[in-house]
This record gives sequence, C-alpha cells and structure tokens, in this order.
Amino acid sequence: MRIEVLCAHGFRSVAEQHFQVPVGTSVLQALQRAFDGGMVLEIGPVLINAQNLVSPHQLQSKLESLVQNTQLFLSVWGEPCGLETLLEHNARLELTKALRVDPKVARRERFKKQGTKGAGLFAKIRDGAKAGY
Repeated sequence: MRIEVLCAHGFRSVAEQHFQVPVGTSVLQALQRAFDGGMVLEIGPVLINAQNLVSPHQLQSKLESLVQNTQLFLSVWGEPCGLETLLEHNARLELTKALRVDPKVARRERFKKQGTKGAGLFAKIRDGAKAGY
C-alpha cells in the first residue's frame, strides 16, 4: 500500500516522502522506513536521522519521549495517532511540532489587546453611518 510521510520541523519547511509499505504497517514501522530513506527530524537538541539510530526500539523511545513532553505531534490526516496505529492505503502520516498556544486563545488575547474599535467589521465607520453599519 502507498503512504506519504510529512515532517514539518520548522517554519515553512516540510520534508515529504512517498513509499510503498506492506498491509498492516504501523506508524513506528513507517517512520523507521522514512528515517532510513533520509528523513531528518530536529526538535531542539534532539536530532533523529538514519545515522544516529541503531534500533527500532531506540527510535520508539525517542519518539515516545518527544510526544510525552509535548514537543512532537503525530497524526494521520490531521487526526492524532499513536506509534502502534496501523496505517491504511493512501494514508498521510504527519510529524509536526506541537502547538505552544491554542489558536483560539491566542486570537482572543490579540483582540483584547487591540480593542474592539481597531479590529473586525466595525474598525472603519463611514461618515454619517449608523452605529454597526
């Protein structure tokens, strides 16, 4: 079956690989194959690539620690998954840095800072217009 592995390890930098795997392949097995194929994951001081991995167990322990420390987010088509999740045909496995702030909370805080008069639909009022139009 065909799968796609995306690794977003920085601002506007995405590494992408497509390859064939047997039916019943787990996320961990697909990542092992991706790293063997040249993919590199760098999050802070942690660097994962084919040269510094000795065994699948070592890869699993590094990935689990990154996920538990909320430094890495694993998903299949945007839905959270674990390392033991089995992949389906045409799956897209995504490795991204975990969000530091919830986007909705960040937007609310930005709106509070700039105030209601400087943002949104009512930022510019036409001369002679009623309030809210």
